[in-house]
Amino acid sequence: MTFQVHIHTGPYVGDEYVNSLIELWVGRAGQPSEPVISQYWNLSAGASPGEPYGKVWLLPYHTGKDPSQVTAEAYTWYDELIISTQLIAEPSAPTSPPLNIKVSGSGTTKFGSGAIMKYGASAQ
Repeated sequence: MTFQVHIHTGPYVGDEYVNSLIELWVGRAGQPSEPVISQYWNLSAGASPGEPYGKVWLLPYHTGKDPSQVTAEAYTWYDELIISTQLIAEPSAPTSPPLNIKVSGSGTTKFGSGAIMKYGASAQ
C-alpha cells in the first residue's frame, strides 16, 4: 500500500498553526490512490513560528481496539519514505522511458554534487 500525506500549515496564531489542512491518500498495489482524509486541524508549533518539522513518527495505530483486549505487539515495515515539497507521481502511473545518452570519444564529466560519469573505450 502507498500512503501520501499532504500538510498545508495555516496562519500562525498564539503557539499554533490554525486551520492547517491535513490530507491523506491511500493506494493499494497497482491501483491509483484514493482520498481518505481531508480535515482542518490546529497544529502545535512549539517554541517559535517558522520552526520546521523536526520528526516524522510512523507508528501502527488501531483506533477500534478494545483497550481491555490483550493482543500481540504490532510492528509495521516501511519500505520507503519520501518527503517532498512537490506532489509525487502515483506509484501505479506509467514511468517515463529511460534516457539514452550517446557520446563519442572518451573522457570524464563531473556533475555538480560530485557525481562522475566516465565514458569511452577506457572507461571502467
